[in-house]
Amino acid sequence: MRILHCADTHLGYSAYRKVTAEGVNQREIDIYDAFSQFVDYAVKTKPDLVLHAGDLFDSVRPTNRAITVAIQQILRLSQENIPFIVISGNHETPKLKETGNIFTIFEHLDHVYPIYNNR
Repeated sequence: MRILHCADTHLGYSAYRKVTAEGVNQREIDIYDAFSQFVDYAVKTKPDLVLHAGDLFDSVRPTNRAITVAIQQILRLSQENIPFIVISGNHETPKLKETGNIFTIFEHLDHVYPIYNNR
């Protein structure tokens, strides 16, 4: 079995003051680009599964842009029938259950298997 593994992508993270012409933090864009390149590699090499071992997002409440990028890239894997197992890390796991977990959005995607809240 061939497993492609990654972790700590921290989608939505921004740092420094440099922004793009569109006004988006450059470091945030760099992180999105790196995740896209990882998915490009997965699509090209067709592993038996892709495992993301925590901290897909940088925060419990990721930005709309971070969520959009994640969904777009994960759908690329889904469309290629590549199973994607994503484990909730400490950055996106809420301290209170009442807060909810962003990973619920992944439950409705084909070939995507979120692991969170002891599930």
